[in-house]
Amino acid sequence: MMWYCGTGGDACRSQTGEITGASGPTEVFFGYSFYVKPGASIRGARAAIIGDDFFTLVVNSQRVTSAVLDEHKRPDGQPDPLIVDLAAYLHEGWNVLAIRAMDGYLKGPEECGGGYITAPTAMGAFCKGDRGNEYMFVSGSAMVVPEPASISLAAIGLLGVGLLRRRPPTA
Repeated sequence: MMWYCGTGGDACRSQTGEITGASGPTEVFFGYSFYVKPGASIRGARAAIIGDDFFTLVVNSQRVTSAVLDEHKRPDGQPDPLIVDLAAYLHEGWNVLAIRAMDGYLKGPEECGGGYITAPTAMGAFCKGDRGNEYMFVSGSAMVVPEPASISLAAIGLLGVGLLRRRPPTA
């Protein structure tokens, strides 16, 4: 998805005032929340993420990873999604995935120029600035298995005992 351009598209206006939709803000925040039912067992959860040009993923207030697009490209130059295992960060109840994404490049603060602003990140100084056509891609899935209620287990056990007692003895 392209970065959101704000109410009325104001964040994606060109220097002439035209709403292009091609260049949003240089820093954005995305969030997604979902609920895991009590008693459920999280068997696995993965996300595939591409962030142009930098992102940090936080799940339930824990930093999971940060990545720079330039370090995740296929030989043909196209982005290669970073696959992230999320299972250890999820729990029963509400879960929140949050992403901070920035447009620019990862360099030392002395190398930021041309209108770029130095922004601190977990990976070091990032030169935040408009390189055009920002985007964020996130896809994922989780396998959650509900655990059987204890009353159901007790009922199945009692049924099994009852069936065993009804069988005639064998000689």
